[in-house]
Amino acid sequence: MTDSSIYNESTVIATPPHIMRKFIVYEENLMDLFKNCPACSRHCAIKSRTVGTVLHVDQTCVHCEHHKQWASQPYVKNTPAGNLQLAAAVLFSGSSFLQVTKFMQAFNIQGICHTTYLKHQRTFLFPTINWQWKQHQNTVIAEALKGRNVVLGGDMHADSPGLNLQPCTTTKIAEDHKQQQLHGSSDGTCSIHTTEEKSTQYDF
Repeated sequence: MTDSSIYNESTVIATPPHIMRKFIVYEENLMDLFKNCPACSRHCAIKSRTVGTVLHVDQTCVHCEHHKQWASQPYVKNTPAGNLQLAAAVLFSGSSFLQVTKFMQAFNIQGICHTTYLKHQRTFLFPTINWQWKQHQNTVIAEALKGRNVVLGGDMHADSPGLNLQPCTTTKIAEDHKQQQLHGSSDGTCSIHTTEEKSTQYDF
């Protein structure tokens, strides 16, 4: 009996990867599932390799030539979902990559290197943040303009060049007789002050 078909279960994604539950699985316990051939029940040759957080297993039966390739997680556009989600979890939670790496090393859990983390930031995470921010801006503007008369005015103030340069642009928005002031500075922060509401701080 010969079965040369190769089936990768990780390619079938019924649930978005970020919603799926994850478990801590020990390597030896996992490899027990691949020791015997599913076709003839004889002993199989097993090869494994890791790419960041994902484990690839090649199972080959020398008796009936059954061959199977398996991955421990799905891929998102040729990127292991676990690698991408780990990078997102570190960034979006405000954690330190160094501290997270120390924790995973102490637990002996496979992780990603700093280069991969920066690559995922640049390729996926920062563009996603910018897109989401623009979507939020468009929604806020659309709500503000819906059935209302909005008067916009602007003013700008910039310090003279020097070591302590703090340029600041101020935009005033008058809506329903409320005065709002938007202050932006070179330190990357922006604050909105409303005459009838408490000041709110936003970071960009």
